[in-house]
Amino acid sequence: MEKSLKEIFLDHKQKKSDKWSLYINEWDRIFSPYRDQPVNIFEIGIQNGGSLEIWATYFSNAKNIVGCDIDEKCKELVFDDPRITVFVGDANSDDIQTKVTGKVPKFDIIIDDGSHKSSDVIRSFSRYFQYLDYEGIYIVEDIHTSYWDDFEGGLFTPRSSMSFLKSLTDVLNHEHWRNNQSRTEFLSEYANEFGVSFSETDLWNIHSIEFINSLCIVKKCRPDKNVLGNRVVIGQDEIVAKGMDQFHGSLIHNLTVQIKEDSDLKQWNLIKQTEDQKCTIHNLGNELSDKQQVIDNLENIYSIEKVNAEQAVRKLEIELAEEKANAEQTIQKHEKSLIIEQSSANSRIQALEQKIEDLNRKIREKDEAHVQELEKLNSLNIQLDQEKALVNEQKEELERAFEYAKKEIVDYYASTSWKITRLFRWIINKLKAKNV
Repeated sequence: MEKSLKEIFLDHKQKKSDKWSLYINEWDRIFSPYRDQPVNIFEIGIQNGGSLEIWATYFSNAKNIVGCDIDEKCKELVFDDPRITVFVGDANSDDIQTKVTGKVPKFDIIIDDGSHKSSDVIRSFSRYFQYLDYEGIYIVEDIHTSYWDDFEGGLFTPRSSMSFLKSLTDVLNHEHWRNNQSRTEFLSEYANEFGVSFSETDLWNIHSIEFINSLCIVKKCRPDKNVLGNRVVIGQDEIVAKGMDQFHGSLIHNLTVQIKEDSDLKQWNLIKQTEDQKCTIHNLGNELSDKQQVIDNLENIYSIEKVNAEQAVRKLEIELAEEKANAEQTIQKHEKSLIIEQSSANSRIQALEQKIEDLNRKIREKDEAHVQELEKLNSLNIQLDQEKALVNEQKEELERAFEYAKKEIVDYYASTSWKITRLFRWIINKLKAKNV
């Protein structure tokens, strides 16, 4: 009886191999369909080379078992089985790809047990899935690393290898999308992110994707085996659902369904939105930082000005207190002076009032004397008027007498006697003058 792969692994004595127990328990189920076939196997990441020897033992009819490892020490590995070939270098380089596919154009089993970094896993799949033969399987080991940041992973990271492999589950259901989007377009973000390309035909060849803890097994089949096919209705009794025969032989495309445009929920779109938002937040953060710097500067200026203002206020308060004290002293002095001045003013007012009273009294006396003088003056005026009238009468009499005498004199001088007696009048006037 043939040994199981688990038994072969546990009995292995040569080059070391490092595998998880779950893998060992699953291998017989996974590999048993290929055990007796003339398969070609390619393993990325061989470490000490023990797994290659185990594959050679288990797959006794295998034609080629090719291994690849980036570690230069693998050049020292020597294998007794001529079916085993090892290439040392980066499996994701064009040089190694050429050497591997030059050795074996098509593989039945490809195992990725390399670096386990998400970028390497995705790049390796894009390079080597096309070299997997129909009915072959592509195995990715240790995908638990896709959840770890050290391996470019994360639970919600769309760039992780697990997110990529999960995207392939949508790819194998492509015929139900009904949004006119191609498979390659669907994976375009991965192609752009990792600088790779995918073939629409190769993606159409994905028949199944199986996930086990830390394992992913992708099976490749011809496209005609990967479509849903015709609807098959058999039997005669229709107790619950009636008229089912009409659907016999129909295609999934015959169903009329509503398709919702939900590309905005695509992880990559959400990431872009998040990155845009982060960029916006970053810009806002920078703007906020700049504004905060301005605020800090203003606060510093305000703080300095506040201190200066407080010092100025304190100085003004001191000056105000001093001025207030001086003003109070001045007010007190002024109040005392005012009291004294008010007292002096009252005395002066009293004296003035006395003077006014004396003046009023004198005025009254003068008014009385004036009245008496006026009375006297009126009396004198009356008397003068009487004397004036008398003088005027006397004047009129004298004027009449003067006119008369003037006439007499004229007559006298005109007479002859006056002339004869002229000498005698001269002698008489001389004599009077001497007597005087």
